[in-house]
Amino acid sequence: MGRQSLWWDEGFTAWASALSPADIVRFARNDDQPPLFYLLQRYWGAVFGNSEYRLRALSAFFGTLSLVVFYFLAKKVLREALAVALAMWLFAFSITQVLYSQEARAYVLGPGVPVEKELMIMDDCSTDGTREPLQTIGRCAPERPIRILYHDENRGKGRRSAVVLQQCRATSSSSKIPTWSTTPTSIPS
Repeated sequence: MGRQSLWWDEGFTAWASALSPADIVRFARNDDQPPLFYLLQRYWGAVFGNSEYRLRALSAFFGTLSLVVFYFLAKKVLREALAVALAMWLFAFSITQVLYSQEARAYVLGPGVPVEKELMIMDDCSTDGTREPLQTIGRCAPERPIRILYHDENRGKGRRSAVVLQQCRATSSSSKIPTWSTTPTSIPS
């Protein structure tokens, strides 16, 4: 985590977390990140020192902690042990989860934010066996916080996005189009 130089946003985190707590709160009013992460980084740095590794270690800590949170969420939502194991595997090894856990940014805190969330997965006529595991996940979620949508023919990325946004029940939304390099469980909440 400390071998690569900080990229622009991580440098921004280093700068913001060096401000006084009052200045962090003031600064965050005009930033797209809430002040909590910068405040945590400030105190994390006071305890563990200032380095590229230290900046990224807080995200790694929360990324590891998110596995525990996700496990209890999966147990609550999914009925079958196999579905819980599959969801955990997808979450733990998703490229986005791994990468966000190594960046000095607040992305990794997303799953822990206590707001109502809805996960929608669109299967756009896959032919690789994806549909069957998705149907199992869909059956194991009786409260339906996970909704699986299916197309009978591949209609393309734009149409998938439009359908998901039309079907979304939330008042605000964030969209991520997963591919095999970014699994559905890697979607920041």
